[in-house]
Amino acid sequence: MIIRILNFPVNYAKKLYIKKSGTNEYELLTNLVIPDSVTSIDEDAFYYCRSLTSVDIGNSVTSIGESAFEGSGLSNITIYDSVTEIGYHAFLDCHSLKSAYVGKGVKELRCGVFSRCYNLESVILSEGLEIINSWTFDSCWELRGLEIPCSVKEIGKFAFEECYFLTDKYVNNSNVK
Repeated sequence: MIIRILNFPVNYAKKLYIKKSGTNEYELLTNLVIPDSVTSIDEDAFYYCRSLTSVDIGNSVTSIGESAFEGSGLSNITIYDSVTEIGYHAFLDCHSLKSAYVGKGVKELRCGVFSRCYNLESVILSEGLEIINSWTFDSCWELRGLEIPCSVKEIGKFAFEECYFLTDKYVNNSNVK
């Protein structure tokens, strides 16, 4: 099963509503639990869905598409070990995002994954991550410290551009390019 939301203009700040069971009433979707039957979150699935403040990604999700949560109202995100692929800009412009956990399944953080998450303070990167691409954490103004796992072999140019308060980057691998 793939989550896909279609036919929304790309510049429209979406608000998702769900129908209340047994009524003709709708309520604003702010919290989402993605069930274990979902294996992939498609590109642009929750693009600029500002009302979405919390998501629990099921343990069976293996990929998060390009711009899947771009511009959403998420305040924190946990990417479980089952996820092996995160698309470009998946969490770009999530201005409310304060913390992120990236599980062991992710080998590469693509360009712009957390770019312009201005309020991102805390990121936990798991052992197994090998590549942090260019612009991954660009303009994460509140990011203050980051431990880079031993498994990381490459950090792209400008990966931490405009991270003004990032004074401590702990790199545990002398082989990082």
